[in-house]
Amino acid sequence: MKRLNNKGVTLIELLVTISLIGILVGVSGDLLFTIFRAFNKSSTIVNIQEEGNAVLNKIKTDAINASSVSIDDGGLKMTLKIDSADIIYTITLDGKLTRTEGAVVEDLFNTTTQKYKLIVTIAGDPYPYSSFILKNKDSTPKLLVIYLTVIPINQTDDTPKDLRVEGANARLRTSIVLRGSYDRIN
Repeated sequence: MKRLNNKGVTLIELLVTISLIGILVGVSGDLLFTIFRAFNKSSTIVNIQEEGNAVLNKIKTDAINASSVSIDDGGLKMTLKIDSADIIYTITLDGKLTRTEGAVVEDLFNTTTQKYKLIVTIAGDPYPYSSFILKNKDSTPKLLVIYLTVIPINQTDDTPKDLRVEGANARLRTSIVLRGSYDRIN
């Protein structure tokens, strides 16, 4: 009686090996995709925060130098009087933040390669998404509070889901004590 030569693999062993490799490739591919999306989301949030902080610093500089501040249109328009010029910041209903000085209108969030827009506060909404608020109007010190909620433009409802960066937004807030609105201690 001759013995069989066991140098090869059986069909079942081959199928089990191919199945295990397929499972490993599927799991690792999904893991890589999840890591890529998380990296993309975090880098988008960092970019939004950097851009938003630069815009807030520009507004702060103007507000600190202003001799008077007025808020109109339910907190969507702020007029700053600096020397003899008026600088007007406007949050439009389509999510743009513009700065107007004389005849020059500047769209503050669309000056770089990445485009952003604001989530706009709807009148009567107790949760300010993007607005200018003047607190302590009748007392001292007067406080200007600015809320900006910024998202990438490619995150609108019309954009296909595979191009969106879900949850990538930044809520920015700053408070500024207005010049000449506080009591000085002698």
